[in-house]
Amino acid sequence: MKDVLYDVTDDGNKFLVVTNWNAKNFRLMECGYIKTDSASWKEVIPNRPDVLLEGLDEFKNFLVIIERKNGLRQMNVRNLSNGQEHYLDFGEPAYSANPSANPEFNTSTLRYNYTSLVTPASVYDYNMETGDKKLMKQQEVPGGYDTTEYITERIYATAKDGTKVPVSIVYKKGFVKDGNAPLLLYAYGSYGNSMDASFSSARLSLLNRGFAFAIAMASS
Repeated sequence: MKDVLYDVTDDGNKFLVVTNWNAKNFRLMECGYIKTDSASWKEVIPNRPDVLLEGLDEFKNFLVIIERKNGLRQMNVRNLSNGQEHYLDFGEPAYSANPSANPEFNTSTLRYNYTSLVTPASVYDYNMETGDKKLMKQQEVPGGYDTTEYITERIYATAKDGTKVPVSIVYKKGFVKDGNAPLLLYAYGSYGNSMDASFSSARLSLLNRGFAFAIAMASS
Protein backbone atom coordinates (compact mmCIF):
# COMPACT_ATOMS: atom_id res chain seq x y z
CA MET A 1 0.00 0.00 0.00
CA LYS A 2 1.30 3.44 -0.93
CA ASP A 3 2.87 5.41 1.95
CA VAL A 4 2.27 2.54 4.41
CA LEU A 5 5.25 1.36 6.47
CA TYR A 6 5.23 -1.79 8.55
CA ASP A 7 7.62 -4.06 10.44
CA VAL A 8 6.71 -7.67 11.22
CA THR A 9 7.90 -9.67 14.26
CA ASP A 10 7.19 -13.31 15.10
CA ASP A 11 6.64 -13.67 18.86
CA GLY A 12 6.39 -17.45 18.74
CA ASN A 13 2.60 -17.59 18.56
CA LYS A 14 1.61 -14.92 16.06
CA PHE A 15 2.86 -12.01 14.01
CA LEU A 16 3.20 -8.55 15.56
CA VAL A 17 3.01 -5.65 13.11
CA VAL A 18 4.20 -2.10 13.84
CA THR A 19 2.66 0.11 11.17
CA ASN A 20 1.68 3.66 10.27
CA TRP A 21 -1.44 2.40 8.46
CA ASN A 22 -4.06 4.98 9.48
CA ALA A 23 -1.73 5.87 12.34
CA LYS A 24 0.61 8.87 12.05
CA ASN A 25 2.60 7.85 15.14
CA PHE A 26 2.37 4.13 14.36
CA ARG A 27 0.34 1.48 16.15
CA LEU A 28 0.78 -2.20 17.03
CA MET A 29 -1.31 -4.85 15.31
CA GLU A 30 -1.33 -8.64 15.48
CA CYS A 31 -2.47 -11.51 13.27
CA GLY A 32 -2.21 -15.28 13.00
CA TYR A 33 0.16 -17.22 10.78
CA ILE A 34 -2.45 -18.09 8.15
CA LYS A 35 -4.54 -14.97 7.54
CA THR A 36 -1.94 -12.21 7.35
CA ASP A 37 -3.58 -9.58 5.12
CA SER A 38 -4.39 -6.21 6.72
CA ALA A 39 -8.08 -7.10 6.94
CA SER A 40 -7.13 -9.75 9.52
CA TRP A 41 -5.00 -7.44 11.67
CA LYS A 42 -6.20 -6.82 15.24
CA GLU A 43 -5.17 -3.66 17.05
CA VAL A 44 -3.09 -4.15 20.21
CA ILE A 45 -1.78 -0.61 20.85
CA PRO A 46 -3.65 2.25 19.13
CA ASN A 47 -2.16 5.35 17.57
CA ARG A 48 -1.44 7.97 20.24
CA PRO A 49 -1.06 11.65 19.33
CA ASP A 50 1.62 12.26 21.98
CA VAL A 51 3.60 9.00 21.73
CA LEU A 52 5.64 7.67 18.80
CA LEU A 53 5.79 3.86 18.66
CA GLU A 54 9.33 3.14 17.41
CA GLY A 55 9.53 -0.64 17.60
CA LEU A 56 9.59 -3.84 19.62
CA ASP A 57 12.05 -6.24 21.23
CA GLU A 58 10.34 -9.58 21.75
CA PHE A 59 11.07 -12.38 24.21
CA LYS A 60 9.29 -15.62 25.10
CA ASN A 61 7.57 -14.16 28.17
CA PHE A 62 8.11 -10.45 27.69
CA LEU A 63 7.55 -7.76 25.13
CA VAL A 64 9.61 -4.56 25.23
CA ILE A 65 7.80 -1.67 23.55
CA ILE A 66 10.10 1.16 22.45
CA GLU A 67 8.36 4.53 22.47
CA ARG A 68 9.26 8.20 22.28
CA LYS A 69 7.38 10.85 24.23
CA ASN A 70 8.34 14.50 24.62
CA GLY A 71 11.55 13.73 22.76
CA LEU A 72 12.68 11.00 25.19
CA ARG A 73 12.88 7.31 24.31
CA GLN A 74 11.10 5.03 26.77
CA MET A 75 11.05 1.26 27.16
CA ASN A 76 7.80 -0.32 28.33
CA VAL A 77 8.21 -3.90 29.54
CA ARG A 78 5.06 -6.02 29.24
CA ASN A 79 4.84 -9.38 31.03
CA LEU A 80 3.01 -11.67 28.61
CA SER A 81 2.06 -14.20 31.30
CA ASN A 82 0.15 -11.82 33.59
CA GLY A 83 -0.35 -8.70 31.44
CA GLN A 84 1.46 -6.41 33.87
CA GLU A 85 3.71 -3.71 32.45
CA HIS A 86 6.13 -1.07 33.64
CA TYR A 87 8.53 1.52 32.25
CA LEU A 88 12.25 1.42 32.94
CA ASP A 89 13.28 4.20 35.31
CA PHE A 90 16.59 5.64 34.14
CA GLY A 91 16.90 8.04 37.07
CA GLU A 92 17.89 11.13 35.07
CA PRO A 93 15.80 13.88 33.46
CA ALA A 94 17.52 13.67 30.04
CA TYR A 95 19.23 10.66 28.48
CA SER A 96 19.58 8.36 25.50
CA ALA A 97 18.56 4.70 25.84
CA ASN A 98 17.92 1.89 23.42
CA PRO A 99 17.88 -1.92 23.45
CA SER A 100 21.20 -3.57 22.62
CA ALA A 101 21.58 -6.91 20.82
CA ASN A 102 19.19 -9.39 22.46
CA PRO A 103 19.51 -12.61 20.46
CA GLU A 104 18.30 -14.90 23.27
CA PHE A 105 14.53 -15.40 23.01
CA ASN A 106 13.91 -17.44 26.17
CA THR A 107 15.33 -15.06 28.78
CA SER A 108 14.14 -12.50 31.31
CA THR A 109 17.23 -10.31 30.79
CA LEU A 110 17.07 -7.22 28.60
CA ARG A 111 20.39 -5.71 27.58
CA TYR A 112 20.29 -2.01 26.75
CA ASN A 113 22.62 0.89 26.00
CA TYR A 114 22.45 4.06 28.06
CA THR A 115 24.11 7.45 28.22
CA SER A 116 23.28 10.97 29.36
CA LEU A 117 24.93 14.38 29.50
CA VAL A 118 26.75 13.27 32.68
CA THR A 119 26.82 9.46 32.29
CA PRO A 120 29.37 7.92 29.88
CA ALA A 121 28.16 5.31 27.37
CA SER A 122 27.06 2.28 29.39
CA VAL A 123 25.68 -1.21 28.85
CA TYR A 124 23.19 -2.63 31.37
CA ASP A 125 21.53 -5.98 31.91
CA TYR A 126 17.98 -5.51 33.22
CA ASN A 127 15.98 -8.29 34.86
CA MET A 128 12.45 -7.83 33.54
CA GLU A 129 10.99 -9.97 36.35
CA THR A 130 12.63 -8.34 39.37
CA GLY A 131 13.48 -4.88 38.01
CA ASP A 132 17.12 -5.24 39.02
CA LYS A 133 19.77 -3.83 36.70
CA LYS A 134 23.52 -4.52 36.48
CA LEU A 135 26.15 -2.33 34.86
CA MET A 136 28.12 -4.54 32.45
CA LYS A 137 30.41 -2.00 30.81
CA GLN A 138 31.01 1.75 30.81
CA GLN A 139 33.10 4.06 28.67
CA GLU A 140 36.37 4.94 30.36
CA VAL A 141 37.11 8.66 30.60
CA PRO A 142 40.89 9.31 30.50
CA GLY A 143 42.22 11.60 33.19
CA GLY A 144 39.51 10.74 35.67
CA TYR A 145 35.90 11.84 35.79
CA ASP A 146 33.47 12.29 38.67
CA THR A 147 29.80 12.33 37.65
CA THR A 148 28.79 13.92 40.96
CA GLU A 149 30.60 17.13 39.96
CA TYR A 150 28.10 17.84 37.17
CA ILE A 151 24.38 18.52 37.07
CA THR A 152 21.89 17.88 34.29
CA GLU A 153 18.33 19.08 33.99
CA ARG A 154 15.56 19.35 31.43
CA ILE A 155 13.36 22.37 30.83
CA TYR A 156 10.91 23.52 28.16
CA ALA A 157 11.28 26.62 26.01
CA THR A 158 8.19 28.07 24.34
CA ALA A 159 8.57 28.76 20.61
CA LYS A 160 6.84 31.64 18.83
CA ASP A 161 4.01 29.36 17.74
CA GLY A 162 3.48 28.12 21.31
CA THR A 163 5.25 24.77 20.83
CA LYS A 164 7.02 23.48 23.94
CA VAL A 165 10.58 22.56 22.96
CA PRO A 166 12.50 20.28 25.37
CA VAL A 167 15.95 21.57 26.30
CA SER A 168 18.51 19.35 28.04
CA ILE A 169 21.20 21.21 30.01
CA VAL A 170 24.43 20.22 31.76
CA TYR A 171 26.80 22.32 33.86
CA LYS A 172 29.34 21.91 36.63
CA LYS A 173 28.43 22.41 40.25
CA GLY A 174 28.85 26.03 41.25
CA PHE A 175 27.40 27.33 38.00
CA VAL A 176 25.39 30.49 38.72
CA LYS A 177 22.17 30.79 36.72
CA ASP A 178 21.96 34.59 36.65
CA GLY A 179 22.08 35.07 32.86
CA ASN A 180 25.73 36.16 32.78
CA ALA A 181 27.53 32.83 32.33
CA PRO A 182 28.38 31.52 28.82
CA LEU A 183 26.17 28.91 27.19
CA LEU A 184 26.73 26.73 24.13
CA LEU A 185 23.40 25.73 22.57
CA TYR A 186 23.06 22.94 20.03
CA ALA A 187 19.77 22.29 18.30
CA TYR A 188 18.43 19.86 15.75
CA GLY A 189 15.09 18.17 15.27
CA SER A 190 13.55 17.52 11.89
CA TYR A 191 12.17 14.77 9.65
CA GLY A 192 11.02 12.85 12.71
CA ASN A 193 14.47 12.83 14.34
CA SER A 194 15.27 14.06 17.82
CA MET A 195 18.72 14.87 19.17
CA ASP A 196 19.18 12.65 22.23
CA ALA A 197 21.25 13.76 25.21
CA SER A 198 24.55 11.87 25.31
CA PHE A 199 27.93 12.10 27.01
CA SER A 200 31.02 13.69 25.44
CA SER A 201 34.40 13.86 27.18
CA ALA A 202 35.40 16.68 24.82
CA ARG A 203 32.65 18.78 26.37
CA LEU A 204 34.18 18.63 29.85
CA SER A 205 36.72 21.34 29.02
CA LEU A 206 33.88 23.81 28.44
CA LEU A 207 32.00 22.78 31.57
CA ASN A 208 35.12 23.03 33.72
CA ARG A 209 35.62 26.60 32.49
CA GLY A 210 32.17 27.69 33.59
CA PHE A 211 30.08 27.01 30.47
CA ALA A 212 26.66 25.42 30.37
CA PHE A 213 25.86 23.16 27.43
CA ALA A 214 22.33 22.72 26.15
CA ILE A 215 20.57 20.64 23.50
CA ALA A 216 17.22 21.77 22.15
CA MET A 217 15.44 18.84 20.55
CA ALA A 218 12.27 18.09 18.68
CA SER A 219 9.40 16.91 20.88
CA SER A 220 8.06 14.21 18.56
